[in-house]
Amino acid sequence: NVAQIEDGIGDKIGMLARGVTVFIASAIIAFAFSWRITLVCIMDGPVSAITMAIMSRLSSPSMQAMMSVSGEAGAIAEEAVMNVKTVAACNGQRHMVKKYEQQLKKGMSYAIRYSFINGFCEGFMFFVLYLFYAAAFL
Repeated sequence: NVAQIEDGIGDKIGMLARGVTVFIASAIIAFAFSWRITLVCIMDGPVSAITMAIMSRLSSPSMQAMMSVSGEAGAIAEEAVMNVKTVAACNGQRHMVKKYEQQLKKGMSYAIRYSFINGFCEGFMFFVLYLFYAAAFL
């Protein structure tokens, strides 16, 4: 049980500690040079975090559906490979390919929705980031 927890956490705690330390050190150094610019730039953090949370919440259902459909398509491919002699003997190659393609087409709409949501949210996040950078230099 402990091994599973360790595998799940892995080096994430170390990366989190490093990220927090770098952020705090950077903020201290930046405040020493120009506190006004630093305040404007730090305000981007909460906006980015909120955008990422919204992105995660909106794209999660599409990702789960996409993974489910992808798993079903993988099962079809595995079935064809495991029973390759039977499929070939019954001349079922085209049927298995058609079945696999139909399953992949089901997942395409989920993949497009997922990609659109992620692209839009990332674009918005970078727009806000550059907007704050521009405000810092005004």
